[in-house]
Amino acid sequence: MTTSPFNVGESLKAAQKEAGVSNLDLAEDFNVCKQTVTRWRLKEDQKVSVVFALAEYFNKSFESFFRTREVT
Repeated sequence: MTTSPFNVGESLKAAQKEAGVSNLDLAEDFNVCKQTVTRWRLKEDQKVSVVFALAEYFNKSFESFFRTREVT
């Protein structure tokens, strides 16, 4: 099984930190529960529709959410 070199969850965490947006803020703005946002942050991959929505929300490009993770 191949591990993806991309990590959408890490990109989401970085975007939240940069914008000062909490999990609760994001959950309310996306009309989902806080646990859903937590799951988004923990996943390396994500549905394309969610990534598009997050990119638009944070005013970033879709591609920016496919941040390369550190491979050790």
